[in-house]
Amino acid sequence: MGRMAERWAELVQDADLTTVGGRLRNARMLLELTQQELSDAMPSDRRKTRASIAAYELNGSSPSLEALEDLALILGEDPRFLAFGGSPDPVAQSVRGQQVPVRSGGEGRDTEYAVLPTRLLNELAAAVPALSFVMLSIEAPAFGVKARDFLLVDGSSTDVKPDGQLYAVSTTAGAVLIRSEPLISPAGLGRLHLTSGNGASYEVLPNSLVALGKLVAVLQRRR
Repeated sequence: MGRMAERWAELVQDADLTTVGGRLRNARMLLELTQQELSDAMPSDRRKTRASIAAYELNGSSPSLEALEDLALILGEDPRFLAFGGSPDPVAQSVRGQQVPVRSGGEGRDTEYAVLPTRLLNELAAAVPALSFVMLSIEAPAFGVKARDFLLVDGSSTDVKPDGQLYAVSTTAGAVLIRSEPLISPAGLGRLHLTSGNGASYEVLPNSLVALGKLVAVLQRRR
């Protein structure tokens, strides 16, 4: 069982799902967010303070419908579940095991990665069945991506085509990003013209690449 799946099991076992505050706290803890981090993720014009969120979780006060919808969006929950209880979204539950770590280590007070909402991950997984996470090993300034960012790649697209798209490729140094450029002249047939993450161009034979998949999205570390 993965770390996130174990975390889910622990929290569900001890969770209070009978109150709004209990459901809110459980959803926050599943994503390993602090109350302050949840506050910071809310829209700036409707942001609730850490103290307000603490009061919600203790059932000392009730969030407005607007606040509940904002919190549900961040936490990847159905606002109706947070408000009224019942069974959590089974699809959202099934995706939680695929969440990438959001902690940087140590005390774990600061998130290293921006949170990827479960519902967004749900939509990506539905659109791209072979979706997987790959950590970038080498900086790719030409594409605005840094080492240790997580790449979300389509594992069904491992044949690199000259389509101008970004692909994750496995090398002896780890996962790198390349862009496969469109063919300009017939002289290049049979070879791929690539641009590396540092902007250099080169040509290779397609069968010399170990492609992990076409890039779908990037989960970036907070700078």
